[in-house]
Amino acid sequence: MPEKDFKIELGNGFYIVSESFRENGIVERFVVRLMFIDPLGELFIVARFDTAHGIAHFDRLSKSGRLVEKVWLNGLDFNRAYEYALNEFRQNHEYYAKRWNES
Repeated sequence: MPEKDFKIELGNGFYIVSESFRENGIVERFVVRLMFIDPLGELFIVARFDTAHGIAHFDRLSKSGRLVEKVWLNGLDFNRAYEYALNEFRQNHEYYAKRWNES
């Protein structure tokens, strides 16, 4: 199954990592992570969208990696959910970074 991986730098140690698996141009599964790397090089997952459990959903995590929030993206096919995830993190990464820093 064809794979598409890439990274989008957002600044201040935050970036997006995308992995999608496609068949004939249709997203079969994906994970989009909002990541943070601290000055010492330690990596953290701030939040993610993925298709585990067979349904696209959003998970927001605490600094300790604990699940803080889960939102199911019912009604979105994987193509639309994938695009939504990328746009959401591009446009609102500062909001998620702030919530993560407060956790």
